[in-house]
Amino acid sequence: MKNATARLFLFSLILLVCLGTASAQIDTFVRSGETLTVGTGESLLRTVVFPNATLILDGGSITHSPIYVMDSIEITAGGLCIMMDGVTDYIENNGRLELYGGTAGAVDSSVNRGYIKMAGGDIGFQIIQFGGVIDIFYPAATRTNLEVNCGNSTPPDAVRLFTLTNSLGYGQFDVSQLGPPARVYPGGGEYEVDCTFWSPDGDVESTIVLNIPTNWTGSLLCEPVTVPASTSIVCMIDSAVDLTWGSLSNRGYQVQTTTNLLSDVWEDLGTPVYNTQFGNLYFDEANEAIKAYRAKVVH
Repeated sequence: MKNATARLFLFSLILLVCLGTASAQIDTFVRSGETLTVGTGESLLRTVVFPNATLILDGGSITHSPIYVMDSIEITAGGLCIMMDGVTDYIENNGRLELYGGTAGAVDSSVNRGYIKMAGGDIGFQIIQFGGVIDIFYPAATRTNLEVNCGNSTPPDAVRLFTLTNSLGYGQFDVSQLGPPARVYPGGGEYEVDCTFWSPDGDVESTIVLNIPTNWTGSLLCEPVTVPASTSIVCMIDSAVDLTWGSLSNRGYQVQTTTNLLSDVWEDLGTPVYNTQFGNLYFDEANEAIKAYRAKVVH
């Protein structure tokens, strides 16, 4: 009887420790008007991005506790998350998610009810759409297959592919125009679109797998991509440098600098400049030596 009591006590103690560990999960909240950057060496547990707030994942990690299984990043309507580098688990997006690097949800499905802009980075093997919009400029080079699950929702889903070439050709498609599905399941089908995407590091070959119900009300838009140029003009202003360059709309540029052109080692200055319209401006106050600059296209 003593042994049974001792075992019961030990089990209760373990249970309390486990419950205590679970309750110790601490969410990070990025509130309206705030910008949080998670850089290299930094690690957070689950993070919630509120409306009018910005989360930048740039080399760090955001993961959920093994006991507290939930999405690692939740973006509420009106919130913004930009992934440049780093690691996270799956994302629930109700706002705006922009991926330019990093890895999200390599083994779990991310959920989209808002807007996703994919220009690099690894979203994982699957995106589940609930009335969201996804623009695919290019997926991660290692992501040769990207699965997008669409559904009948209000407003209807939209998938837009910005490609050099694709197996559908360019234009608007619905479920009746996609041709025969690669696989059929009750109430729907799986369609494969082979695409070649442009990226700054070379073309990316990828197959976009669309899981679509037979009575899907959404849309698939295939658009030819315009390959942007990367150029910069340098003008000295006292001890600082004023950089301007021509650009194409809806492209992103990362300003970089080097003190040795022969080394081909470039250092990023600040965060990338997005949503450009014909011209950009960057001001480098720390002109400590003879430097060369460039504006590298990031998407």
